[in-house]
Amino acid sequence: MELLKQKPQSALSHRNKRYEVKPVEEEDLVDFDEFENDAENDDEELPDEDAEQEEISEIAAIKKERLNSRAAYKRRAITNRDDHRFRDQLDMADHLVEKHEYRTAFAIFDDVLRYNPDSPRAHFGKARAFDIRSELDADKTYLDMAINEYQEVLDCDDTPDALFRQAANRLIDRARFRGSLHKALVAQRSLIDRYPEDIQLQNDFGLTFLMMGRRDDAQKVFQDVLRVDSNNGVAQAYYGYILKLNGQFEEGVLFMRKGLQAARAVIADPRFYYHLGDALSRLGRQEEAYRVYSIAAKIGLFLSPYQRSLYNYDGLTARPWWSVDQTTYARHLKNVERQWTIIREEALRVLETSPELYLPENKHLVIDGQWLALTLYRGGLWNSSNCQRAPKTCDILHHFKESSNSSKNQMKISLLTSGTRLWPHCGYSNSRLQAHLGLVVPSVTCPSEARIRVADEARGWKTGRFIIFDDSFEHELWFDGASANKMRLVLVIDLWHPEVDSVKRYELSGEF
Repeated sequence: MELLKQKPQSALSHRNKRYEVKPVEEEDLVDFDEFENDAENDDEELPDEDAEQEEISEIAAIKKERLNSRAAYKRRAITNRDDHRFRDQLDMADHLVEKHEYRTAFAIFDDVLRYNPDSPRAHFGKARAFDIRSELDADKTYLDMAINEYQEVLDCDDTPDALFRQAANRLIDRARFRGSLHKALVAQRSLIDRYPEDIQLQNDFGLTFLMMGRRDDAQKVFQDVLRVDSNNGVAQAYYGYILKLNGQFEEGVLFMRKGLQAARAVIADPRFYYHLGDALSRLGRQEEAYRVYSIAAKIGLFLSPYQRSLYNYDGLTARPWWSVDQTTYARHLKNVERQWTIIREEALRVLETSPELYLPENKHLVIDGQWLALTLYRGGLWNSSNCQRAPKTCDILHHFKESSNSSKNQMKISLLTSGTRLWPHCGYSNSRLQAHLGLVVPSVTCPSEARIRVADEARGWKTGRFIIFDDSFEHELWFDGASANKMRLVLVIDLWHPEVDSVKRYELSGEF
């Protein structure tokens, strides 16, 4: 996320002024329904009928004026009766927040809260200020404080509906961004309790369960929605999405298609189109799958029908296959190539002596055979146990990582056994490339043996040489037509896309 530049503080004369908050005088009146006629003594002469009527008329006029004042107030929809007494101060504080005059604004909000600790607008104003500061300063501490203040608005007993919805929706958005999905879920539960007939709130509730990985809970929510509204497009679409994730491809496609047709608005979720196309592909309906991918690309959810990564960065060169020189890391990659025999010897020795260290890779992508990996480096950490068994390889890779500043997230030895075939799939981001160094490579003269297709071009691996591709493009692997004891063994290095600058690399280093 590009950071916004903070605007300089204005030179308004009130910037450093200490605001003492007092209720607006006209609203300092007590509730007229609670007036009592207090007699100073029992012997006082009662007013005559005309005087009494005149007093009632005066009270009614004052009350009418008060009601007219509230009705004319532009922010009355978000201002309850108590906050209306402090409307001028709250409006001023809101204005100061937009001007980034936070200190003075907070002083006003805090003074209002001393008079009324349950002021929804004061809590919302503070939340808004923390929210803005978190974006300007890229500070998650402010974001956490904003989320807590939004929750205070929801906890107030007398929060107006319009303000309640604003606070809840912003809390949900910010909590999802922060990864605090439980807090988002609590806010959504509050919305549903307040507006139980709002079906869209139920659907959003289910989507948060999906984001949390609570697939069964999400499925129950969407089933409940469909019992009430069997033609609800969003519920149909995501109910089908869950069925697909559970391996029920036929039924999943049926509901996802019905949902797309019935939804009143475009479903702008790339995961949905990714899995609908994937289900169609696994059912052998390739043309339909690519029509789905083309629709998603047309509405801007995929970079292209072939390039379907979910996390993308604008302006990066997009090509399925790369040469070593095009990566700008040629010198460092060629240094690793010169030592390929050392890497092969250690990889084979580990396979012979400790085959259990080669663990299955993404079983849901394997159609037949075995796809295994010996992980050496992942997520910023070296696998010390595996590196003890392949110390020279890890030394080579450590030097490559430190000298090239090109290694992104993972380095491993990848094993494909004869007879293995993988489903077509895409990587998660266009910010990386994959480099494969051939260690044990079957003959590439026969196209029926070990091959990899990226987009619409298939190639084979090369012994002692890197092949490099952008794995955000659709790719598939197969190893056919060889004897049962054959294998394909390669070193895999994740590389930064060369056009991702060092600042962005640092920002993204912990994301994936």
